[in-house]
Amino acid sequence: MNSITNFSFRGTRNYLQGTALFDYLVKLDSEPENVDFVLHKETTSQCRVVPEREEDNEATLVATYKSKGMKSYVYETLEKISAHCTCNEQEILSHIAISETMVSCPLPIPSATFVEVVVAAYKALLSSLPLYKGQRLIFARLIVDRIPKQNGFMVEHRRSLGQSFFEASILFESQSIGKLIFGSK
Repeated sequence: MNSITNFSFRGTRNYLQGTALFDYLVKLDSEPENVDFVLHKETTSQCRVVPEREEDNEATLVATYKSKGMKSYVYETLEKISAHCTCNEQEILSHIAISETMVSCPLPIPSATFVEVVVAAYKALLSSLPLYKGQRLIFARLIVDRIPKQNGFMVEHRRSLGQSFFEASILFESQSIGKLIFGSK
């Protein structure tokens, strides 16, 4: 599996959104369970997905994806992303409910994937807390046992990791199924 992506910027963003990269990789994965997805670098370029880490490669590592069914390394290419597409974040936010340090997220939400919902929900939750208001929040890592498709889930802010990283638990049917980590700039 060597593949070159064909991504668009979402909305007014001028960088590749991590959720788009995650969704692309999940579609390639025959068993998206026990997923550990890490964004290493923000990019404005199309990417190349390979099954093994390339130590002698001069290209910059953008993300890593590991699961029960697959391991992938995502590298920047020289081709810049130039297209734009619509962003569904406001649609997602119209379906979620924030209360103190928790967000309730129904599923399914039309035209939204699990990762789009969980990332938009945690970003909205952090933005609602006085301590984090006004910070540029960046999706950094998602660790999840399975990807729920029905019923809904909760995102609970757990803690700050130093001054620039934040961790949330993802709860499905009252059980923790993973965690989400954001950074800030």
